[in-house]
Amino acid sequence: ALPIWLAVEAPPKILKIALELETSKGYTALCMAEGAPLPSLIWTGPQNIEHTAATRDNQTYRITEWYNVTQDGQYTCVATNRHGKDQLTVPFLKVNPGSSTDPMFILMCSALVIKYLILVVCMYVFI
Repeated sequence: ALPIWLAVEAPPKILKIALELETSKGYTALCMAEGAPLPSLIWTGPQNIEHTAATRDNQTYRITEWYNVTQDGQYTCVATNRHGKDQLTVPFLKVNPGSSTDPMFILMCSALVIKYLILVVCMYVFI
């Protein structure tokens, strides 16, 4: 009897999309997808600008990374193969951790000061 070979193929599926801060590369957008055949991956950034980033893969998934992301906005990873398409979007708003001029930092500090003042007033009134 002759052997029978079965080739399983599947549409793309994005498994992970993230924006991460790496000290050596700045903010990096990462997208990991599977499919058979392995999908092609393309990033779309703010103003719908397409960006083909570096990719690496193994037998079951492909990863693409967009290094040094700097512009605020929506970043979409699109995975395609002959069986279909999948896409996911991640928002990006650059924050400088520890920056005393960061609006979020100022807002949080202001909220803490207001809570402290309310506590002091309440203690004074009820004691």
